[in-house]
Amino acid sequence: MRKFSPYIVLFSLFSACTKEISAPQWPLNNYDLVLPANDISFDWSPNENYRAILYSFSQPIELSTAIENGKLNVSLHQVTGVTEGPAELLLLGKNVYHFPLSIKNKGHNQPNAKTFYSPRTFNPDSSLIQQRLSILIDKDRNLHPISSTEFFGEQSYTVSAKAGIYCPEQNNPLSCYYVNPGTCSSIPININRVSDSLLQVEAGPLVDQFNNLIANGTLAQFILTEEEKTTISEVLVQKGYAKIKLTIGNKGSKKLRVKIGDRSSKAAEIKSTL
Repeated sequence: MRKFSPYIVLFSLFSACTKEISAPQWPLNNYDLVLPANDISFDWSPNENYRAILYSFSQPIELSTAIENGKLNVSLHQVTGVTEGPAELLLLGKNVYHFPLSIKNKGHNQPNAKTFYSPRTFNPDSSLIQQRLSILIDKDRNLHPISSTEFFGEQSYTVSAKAGIYCPEQNNPLSCYYVNPGTCSSIPININRVSDSLLQVEAGPLVDQFNNLIANGTLAQFILTEEEKTTISEVLVQKGYAKIKLTIGNKGSKKLRVKIGDRSSKAAEIKSTL
């Protein structure tokens, strides 16, 4: 007759008592959850504490768990304001169990309309086309359809070429956009002789192709050529004009032109007074 060690028998009994039962099964009829919801009760009693975490695609939510009457209960009655859509419930302990879900909020939050504008700054030398994206979004950051088939409304607009600040939505600074002046289209110049050796030169009005005064601070170069000598003086445009006083010699031919960017005025000939 074969004899068994009492220690082996006790170890076998202990192992049978502590062995965790098979993996938990999802207890509901489907995988759609409307939150807040009643507790989920798994017909499963692990031998250690298990954590439960609900993962939406934007946030993890730690859930309370308790083992009662041989079942693992996961509390969902305080979970509100989630980002709706695909989610996953994880049971974390000795093993990890995954349950893919689709979550929604109970009731309907009133969505607010929002419009996004791009670009926000325009230069009429390039493009005056603006894209506008409209959505409906609630306080929990969930998108709502704007029509039976669309969640996003996309539109294109041609904005005014007149330089200025525009705000399509009153009391909403984020809707504002800016149209800057373009580059100078022509450079008229006016020369007044203050004395035999002093000129008062004015370039302007300086406008772009849409008749906007070019931007303050634009650099203007006054290029004076006297015989074999060339002098370049620089000033900044203010209110559509660039002004300067130039000292000249009394002998020889002189020519003056004004350059702004890659645009240049016609050369003006300055006659000697002698």
